Amino acid sequence: MKSHLIVIKGSPLKKLQKLANALNRTSSSEAIISVMQELALKTTNGLICADNAHLVLESIAKNTSLPLSFASGDFDVMCRMVRFSVSGKLHMEIAQQIVHQKFGGGCYLWHDPDGKLWEYNGYHWAEISKDQLKQIVFDAMLTEPAWLQLCDEKETKLIVKLILNGSLRKTSLSETSSIKGFVLNDINGELWRSGPGIELRPHRPWSGQFSALDVGYDPKAVCPMYDTALGEIFSKSSNVNEMVRHLNEFAGYAIQSSRPVPTFWLLIGKGANGKSKLLDLLVKFIGQDGVLAEPISRFQNDSFAPSSLEGKKLLLDDDVTEDLMLDDGLIKKLSEEKFMSARRPYGHQKKTFISFALPVMAGNHCPSSNALGLMCVVMTGGFSSLVSAI
Repeated sequence: MKSHLIVIKGSPLKKLQKLANALNRTSSSEAIISVMQELALKTTNGLICADNAHLVLESIAKNTSLPLSFASGDFDVMCRMVRFSVSGKLHMEIAQQIVHQKFGGGCYLWHDPDGKLWEYNGYHWAEISKDQLKQIVFDAMLTEPAWLQLCDEKETKLIVKLILNGSLRKTSLSETSSIKGFVLNDINGELWRSGPGIELRPHRPWSGQFSALDVGYDPKAVCPMYDTALGEIFSKSSNVNEMVRHLNEFAGYAIQSSRPVPTFWLLIGKGANGKSKLLDLLVKFIGQDGVLAEPISRFQNDSFAPSSLEGKKLLLDDDVTEDLMLDDGLIKKLSEEKFMSARRPYGHQKKTFISFALPVMAGNHCPSSNALGLMCVVMTGGFSSLVSAI
């Protein structure tokens, strides 16, 4: 792949120029972070001016398909941490070292404006509490003899506060890292749509993934047991093959991170007919971190409920009641990828994020709606009906 070349003259920039031009979209997170950290060090020390630093950062972003807004936020945090390290104050030096060792220089820790904390675990972003961050800091301090004198409650809290202040971002993680297009995250990499085919890339924090499939990508793999099970579930359908295809299309749409078609899904049918098993399998595909299991009715009555959709791929209500009346305005809002503003319980302020959680409901009875055109039956099969709405 051809790199986006930067041409900047001057000896302080030569090494950065060469390293940035060598990066591409298959470069590892560690390689990208290393270049960004050196850029932050030279910029903070006055060896590179802000304008030239931005050009290098822009080049890194283009070469690696890294969102520039994401890269800029990471770069700001890295510069803050460099200033910590040269402050001459032990607490600030410890905070900088822990962020360097445990959080990729700041790229693996995101402190949202509303106080929410996210940690990148090598596969995807996951929410952590301040108590968990405090434990990470305390454990790290125990490994350094020079830091043992500060291993108490008061000193640890101060270092955590420094890390929180240093990693505070201007935007929410999900807003900054929203990816437009097909990305499927699994344990051996990220699958990106590339023209008519797909490309396997390394895991990266900048892809903005909030969950990962607990399986690896193998283009030669087959699944005879899965195929047999679907055939049995839809055996009463007039067109079994088409029903299986439609179910696979639904599952494929649910597990990836783009929602170009506003839609929600209903799995309706009486008795033990496979609904729960299929949904259990879908949850395994997505991973627990990417699923919010809540009744749809909560979103009609709880103003805090929308905040829990951040980072979720699936909104699952697996026990729709017979008397449920769907709020058509709410369902239309939930069924499309769009910006939402909501405040979480005890949150500092409302935050804006992009919601791409696919609403899926299952039950013995189809819910009611005041909007006559809201739902359309797409297929009839082993369930009484498999319904999608657009």
